[in-house]
Amino acid sequence: MCINKKLLYFSSTWHKGLGGFDIFKSAYKDKKFAPPENAGYPINSPLNDIYYSVSSKKNKAYISSNRIGSYFEEKQSCCNDIYRFSIPPLEEPPVPVDSSKLIINQMKVLCPLTLFFHNDEPNPKTKAITTTKNYKTTYDDYKHLQPKYHEEYPKGLEADAKQIAENRIENFFEDSVDAGMRDLDKFAELLEKVLSRGEKVKITMKGFCSPLASTDYNVNLAKRRVCSLQNYFKEYKNGMFVKYINNTNEQGGRIEFFEEDIGELILSKVSDDVKDTRNSVYSPFAAAERKIQIIAISYLK
Repeated sequence: MCINKKLLYFSSTWHKGLGGFDIFKSAYKDKKFAPPENAGYPINSPLNDIYYSVSSKKNKAYISSNRIGSYFEEKQSCCNDIYRFSIPPLEEPPVPVDSSKLIINQMKVLCPLTLFFHNDEPNPKTKAITTTKNYKTTYDDYKHLQPKYHEEYPKGLEADAKQIAENRIENFFEDSVDAGMRDLDKFAELLEKVLSRGEKVKITMKGFCSPLASTDYNVNLAKRRVCSLQNYFKEYKNGMFVKYINNTNEQGGRIEFFEEDIGELILSKVSDDVKDTRNSVYSPFAAAERKIQIIAISYLK
């Protein structure tokens, strides 16, 4: 808890995050806490990030994490290390924020922005690392398969167990698949406003896959998924963002896409049995691992 700023910092797996425990903050105002806000990348990672604390000078933050790069004795991600980050001094007086920064902050609230895919999409059964599809197309195709998920995942179950399975599918599509598409459209609307002001931004993406195929195959699949998201931006409103992508004109806006390491989710407990399609394909737990994320947006230096 930061008393001067009336901010509550905490770790949680409940709210939307990058994976595992993430650090969140919630402002206390008018005798109530605001909806939690993810602290974002690089403070958070796909693994566990906990025990957020601030230095006595209030310009450094410390966390404990078992992210990749942490010391381990037997297996990767078994143990926590301490990590330090520079933060804006908490005692600084408020600084007037221009309209571009306000919009960027709205975009940061949407991150990590998570988008989901049907199994082996886009362009199944290929080792290609690019695709001509854009994410909106794969989303529409995914939605058409929702009845198939309702059919396959509850198969073999009865009574309450069947109803629970059907509810899980319904909730996954509504709270994850559809919500991600809405967030992406909102993100693009805000990006349009930022670029029109001549700002230069970096969008950091990360791809993930369920463990149904080999790791090498999944790396290529994750690259296709990231490519489909880049295609979404290239084709947005008849290509209005194209002129901004890697734009060298110092007077105009610029987008630069950056890809984090991609591939299988670490320590996945989802079935990798190709014959067990109920759990390896149509389970909401497997579906939740077939994703990409916009994990950060920042100004280009």
